[in-house]
Amino acid sequence: MKPMLKVSAAVLFAAISALPALAAINTAVVVQGNSTAAAPASSIDDFIGKWTMQDLNALGSAHQVTVFDTKNVYDAADLSKLSDADTRAIGDLKKMHDQIDADAGLRAWFAKNSIDINRVIAITDNGGAVDVYLY
Repeated sequence: MKPMLKVSAAVLFAAISALPALAAINTAVVVQGNSTAAAPASSIDDFIGKWTMQDLNALGSAHQVTVFDTKNVYDAADLSKLSDADTRAIGDLKKMHDQIDADAGLRAWFAKNSIDINRVIAITDNGGAVDVYLY
């Protein structure tokens, strides 16, 4: 019985430890970005598929998250550039998607906000305001 108590205590501690992170992730205001607020497609091309855990964790401390659906923000020529960059970065994008999917808090945040993880191509932190780009 004692080993089970240790396991139960460890599980309880892990759950309690995760609560602040989950709470922070769920407090960010999420808004839809438009073409006037979006970064130029040429600059997004430079950071598609380039990410760190710090980028992903920025969602937990963000006061606002702006989601840019590139298909609604950019013209056909820019979308073509983004498509090429997406293809070149496919391996890194898969790693990012897998990392998001492996983190229960991040996965829950994306689900709560009806964002398909597999459409995420970039996450940038702008001093507490995070931009998420979808393709």
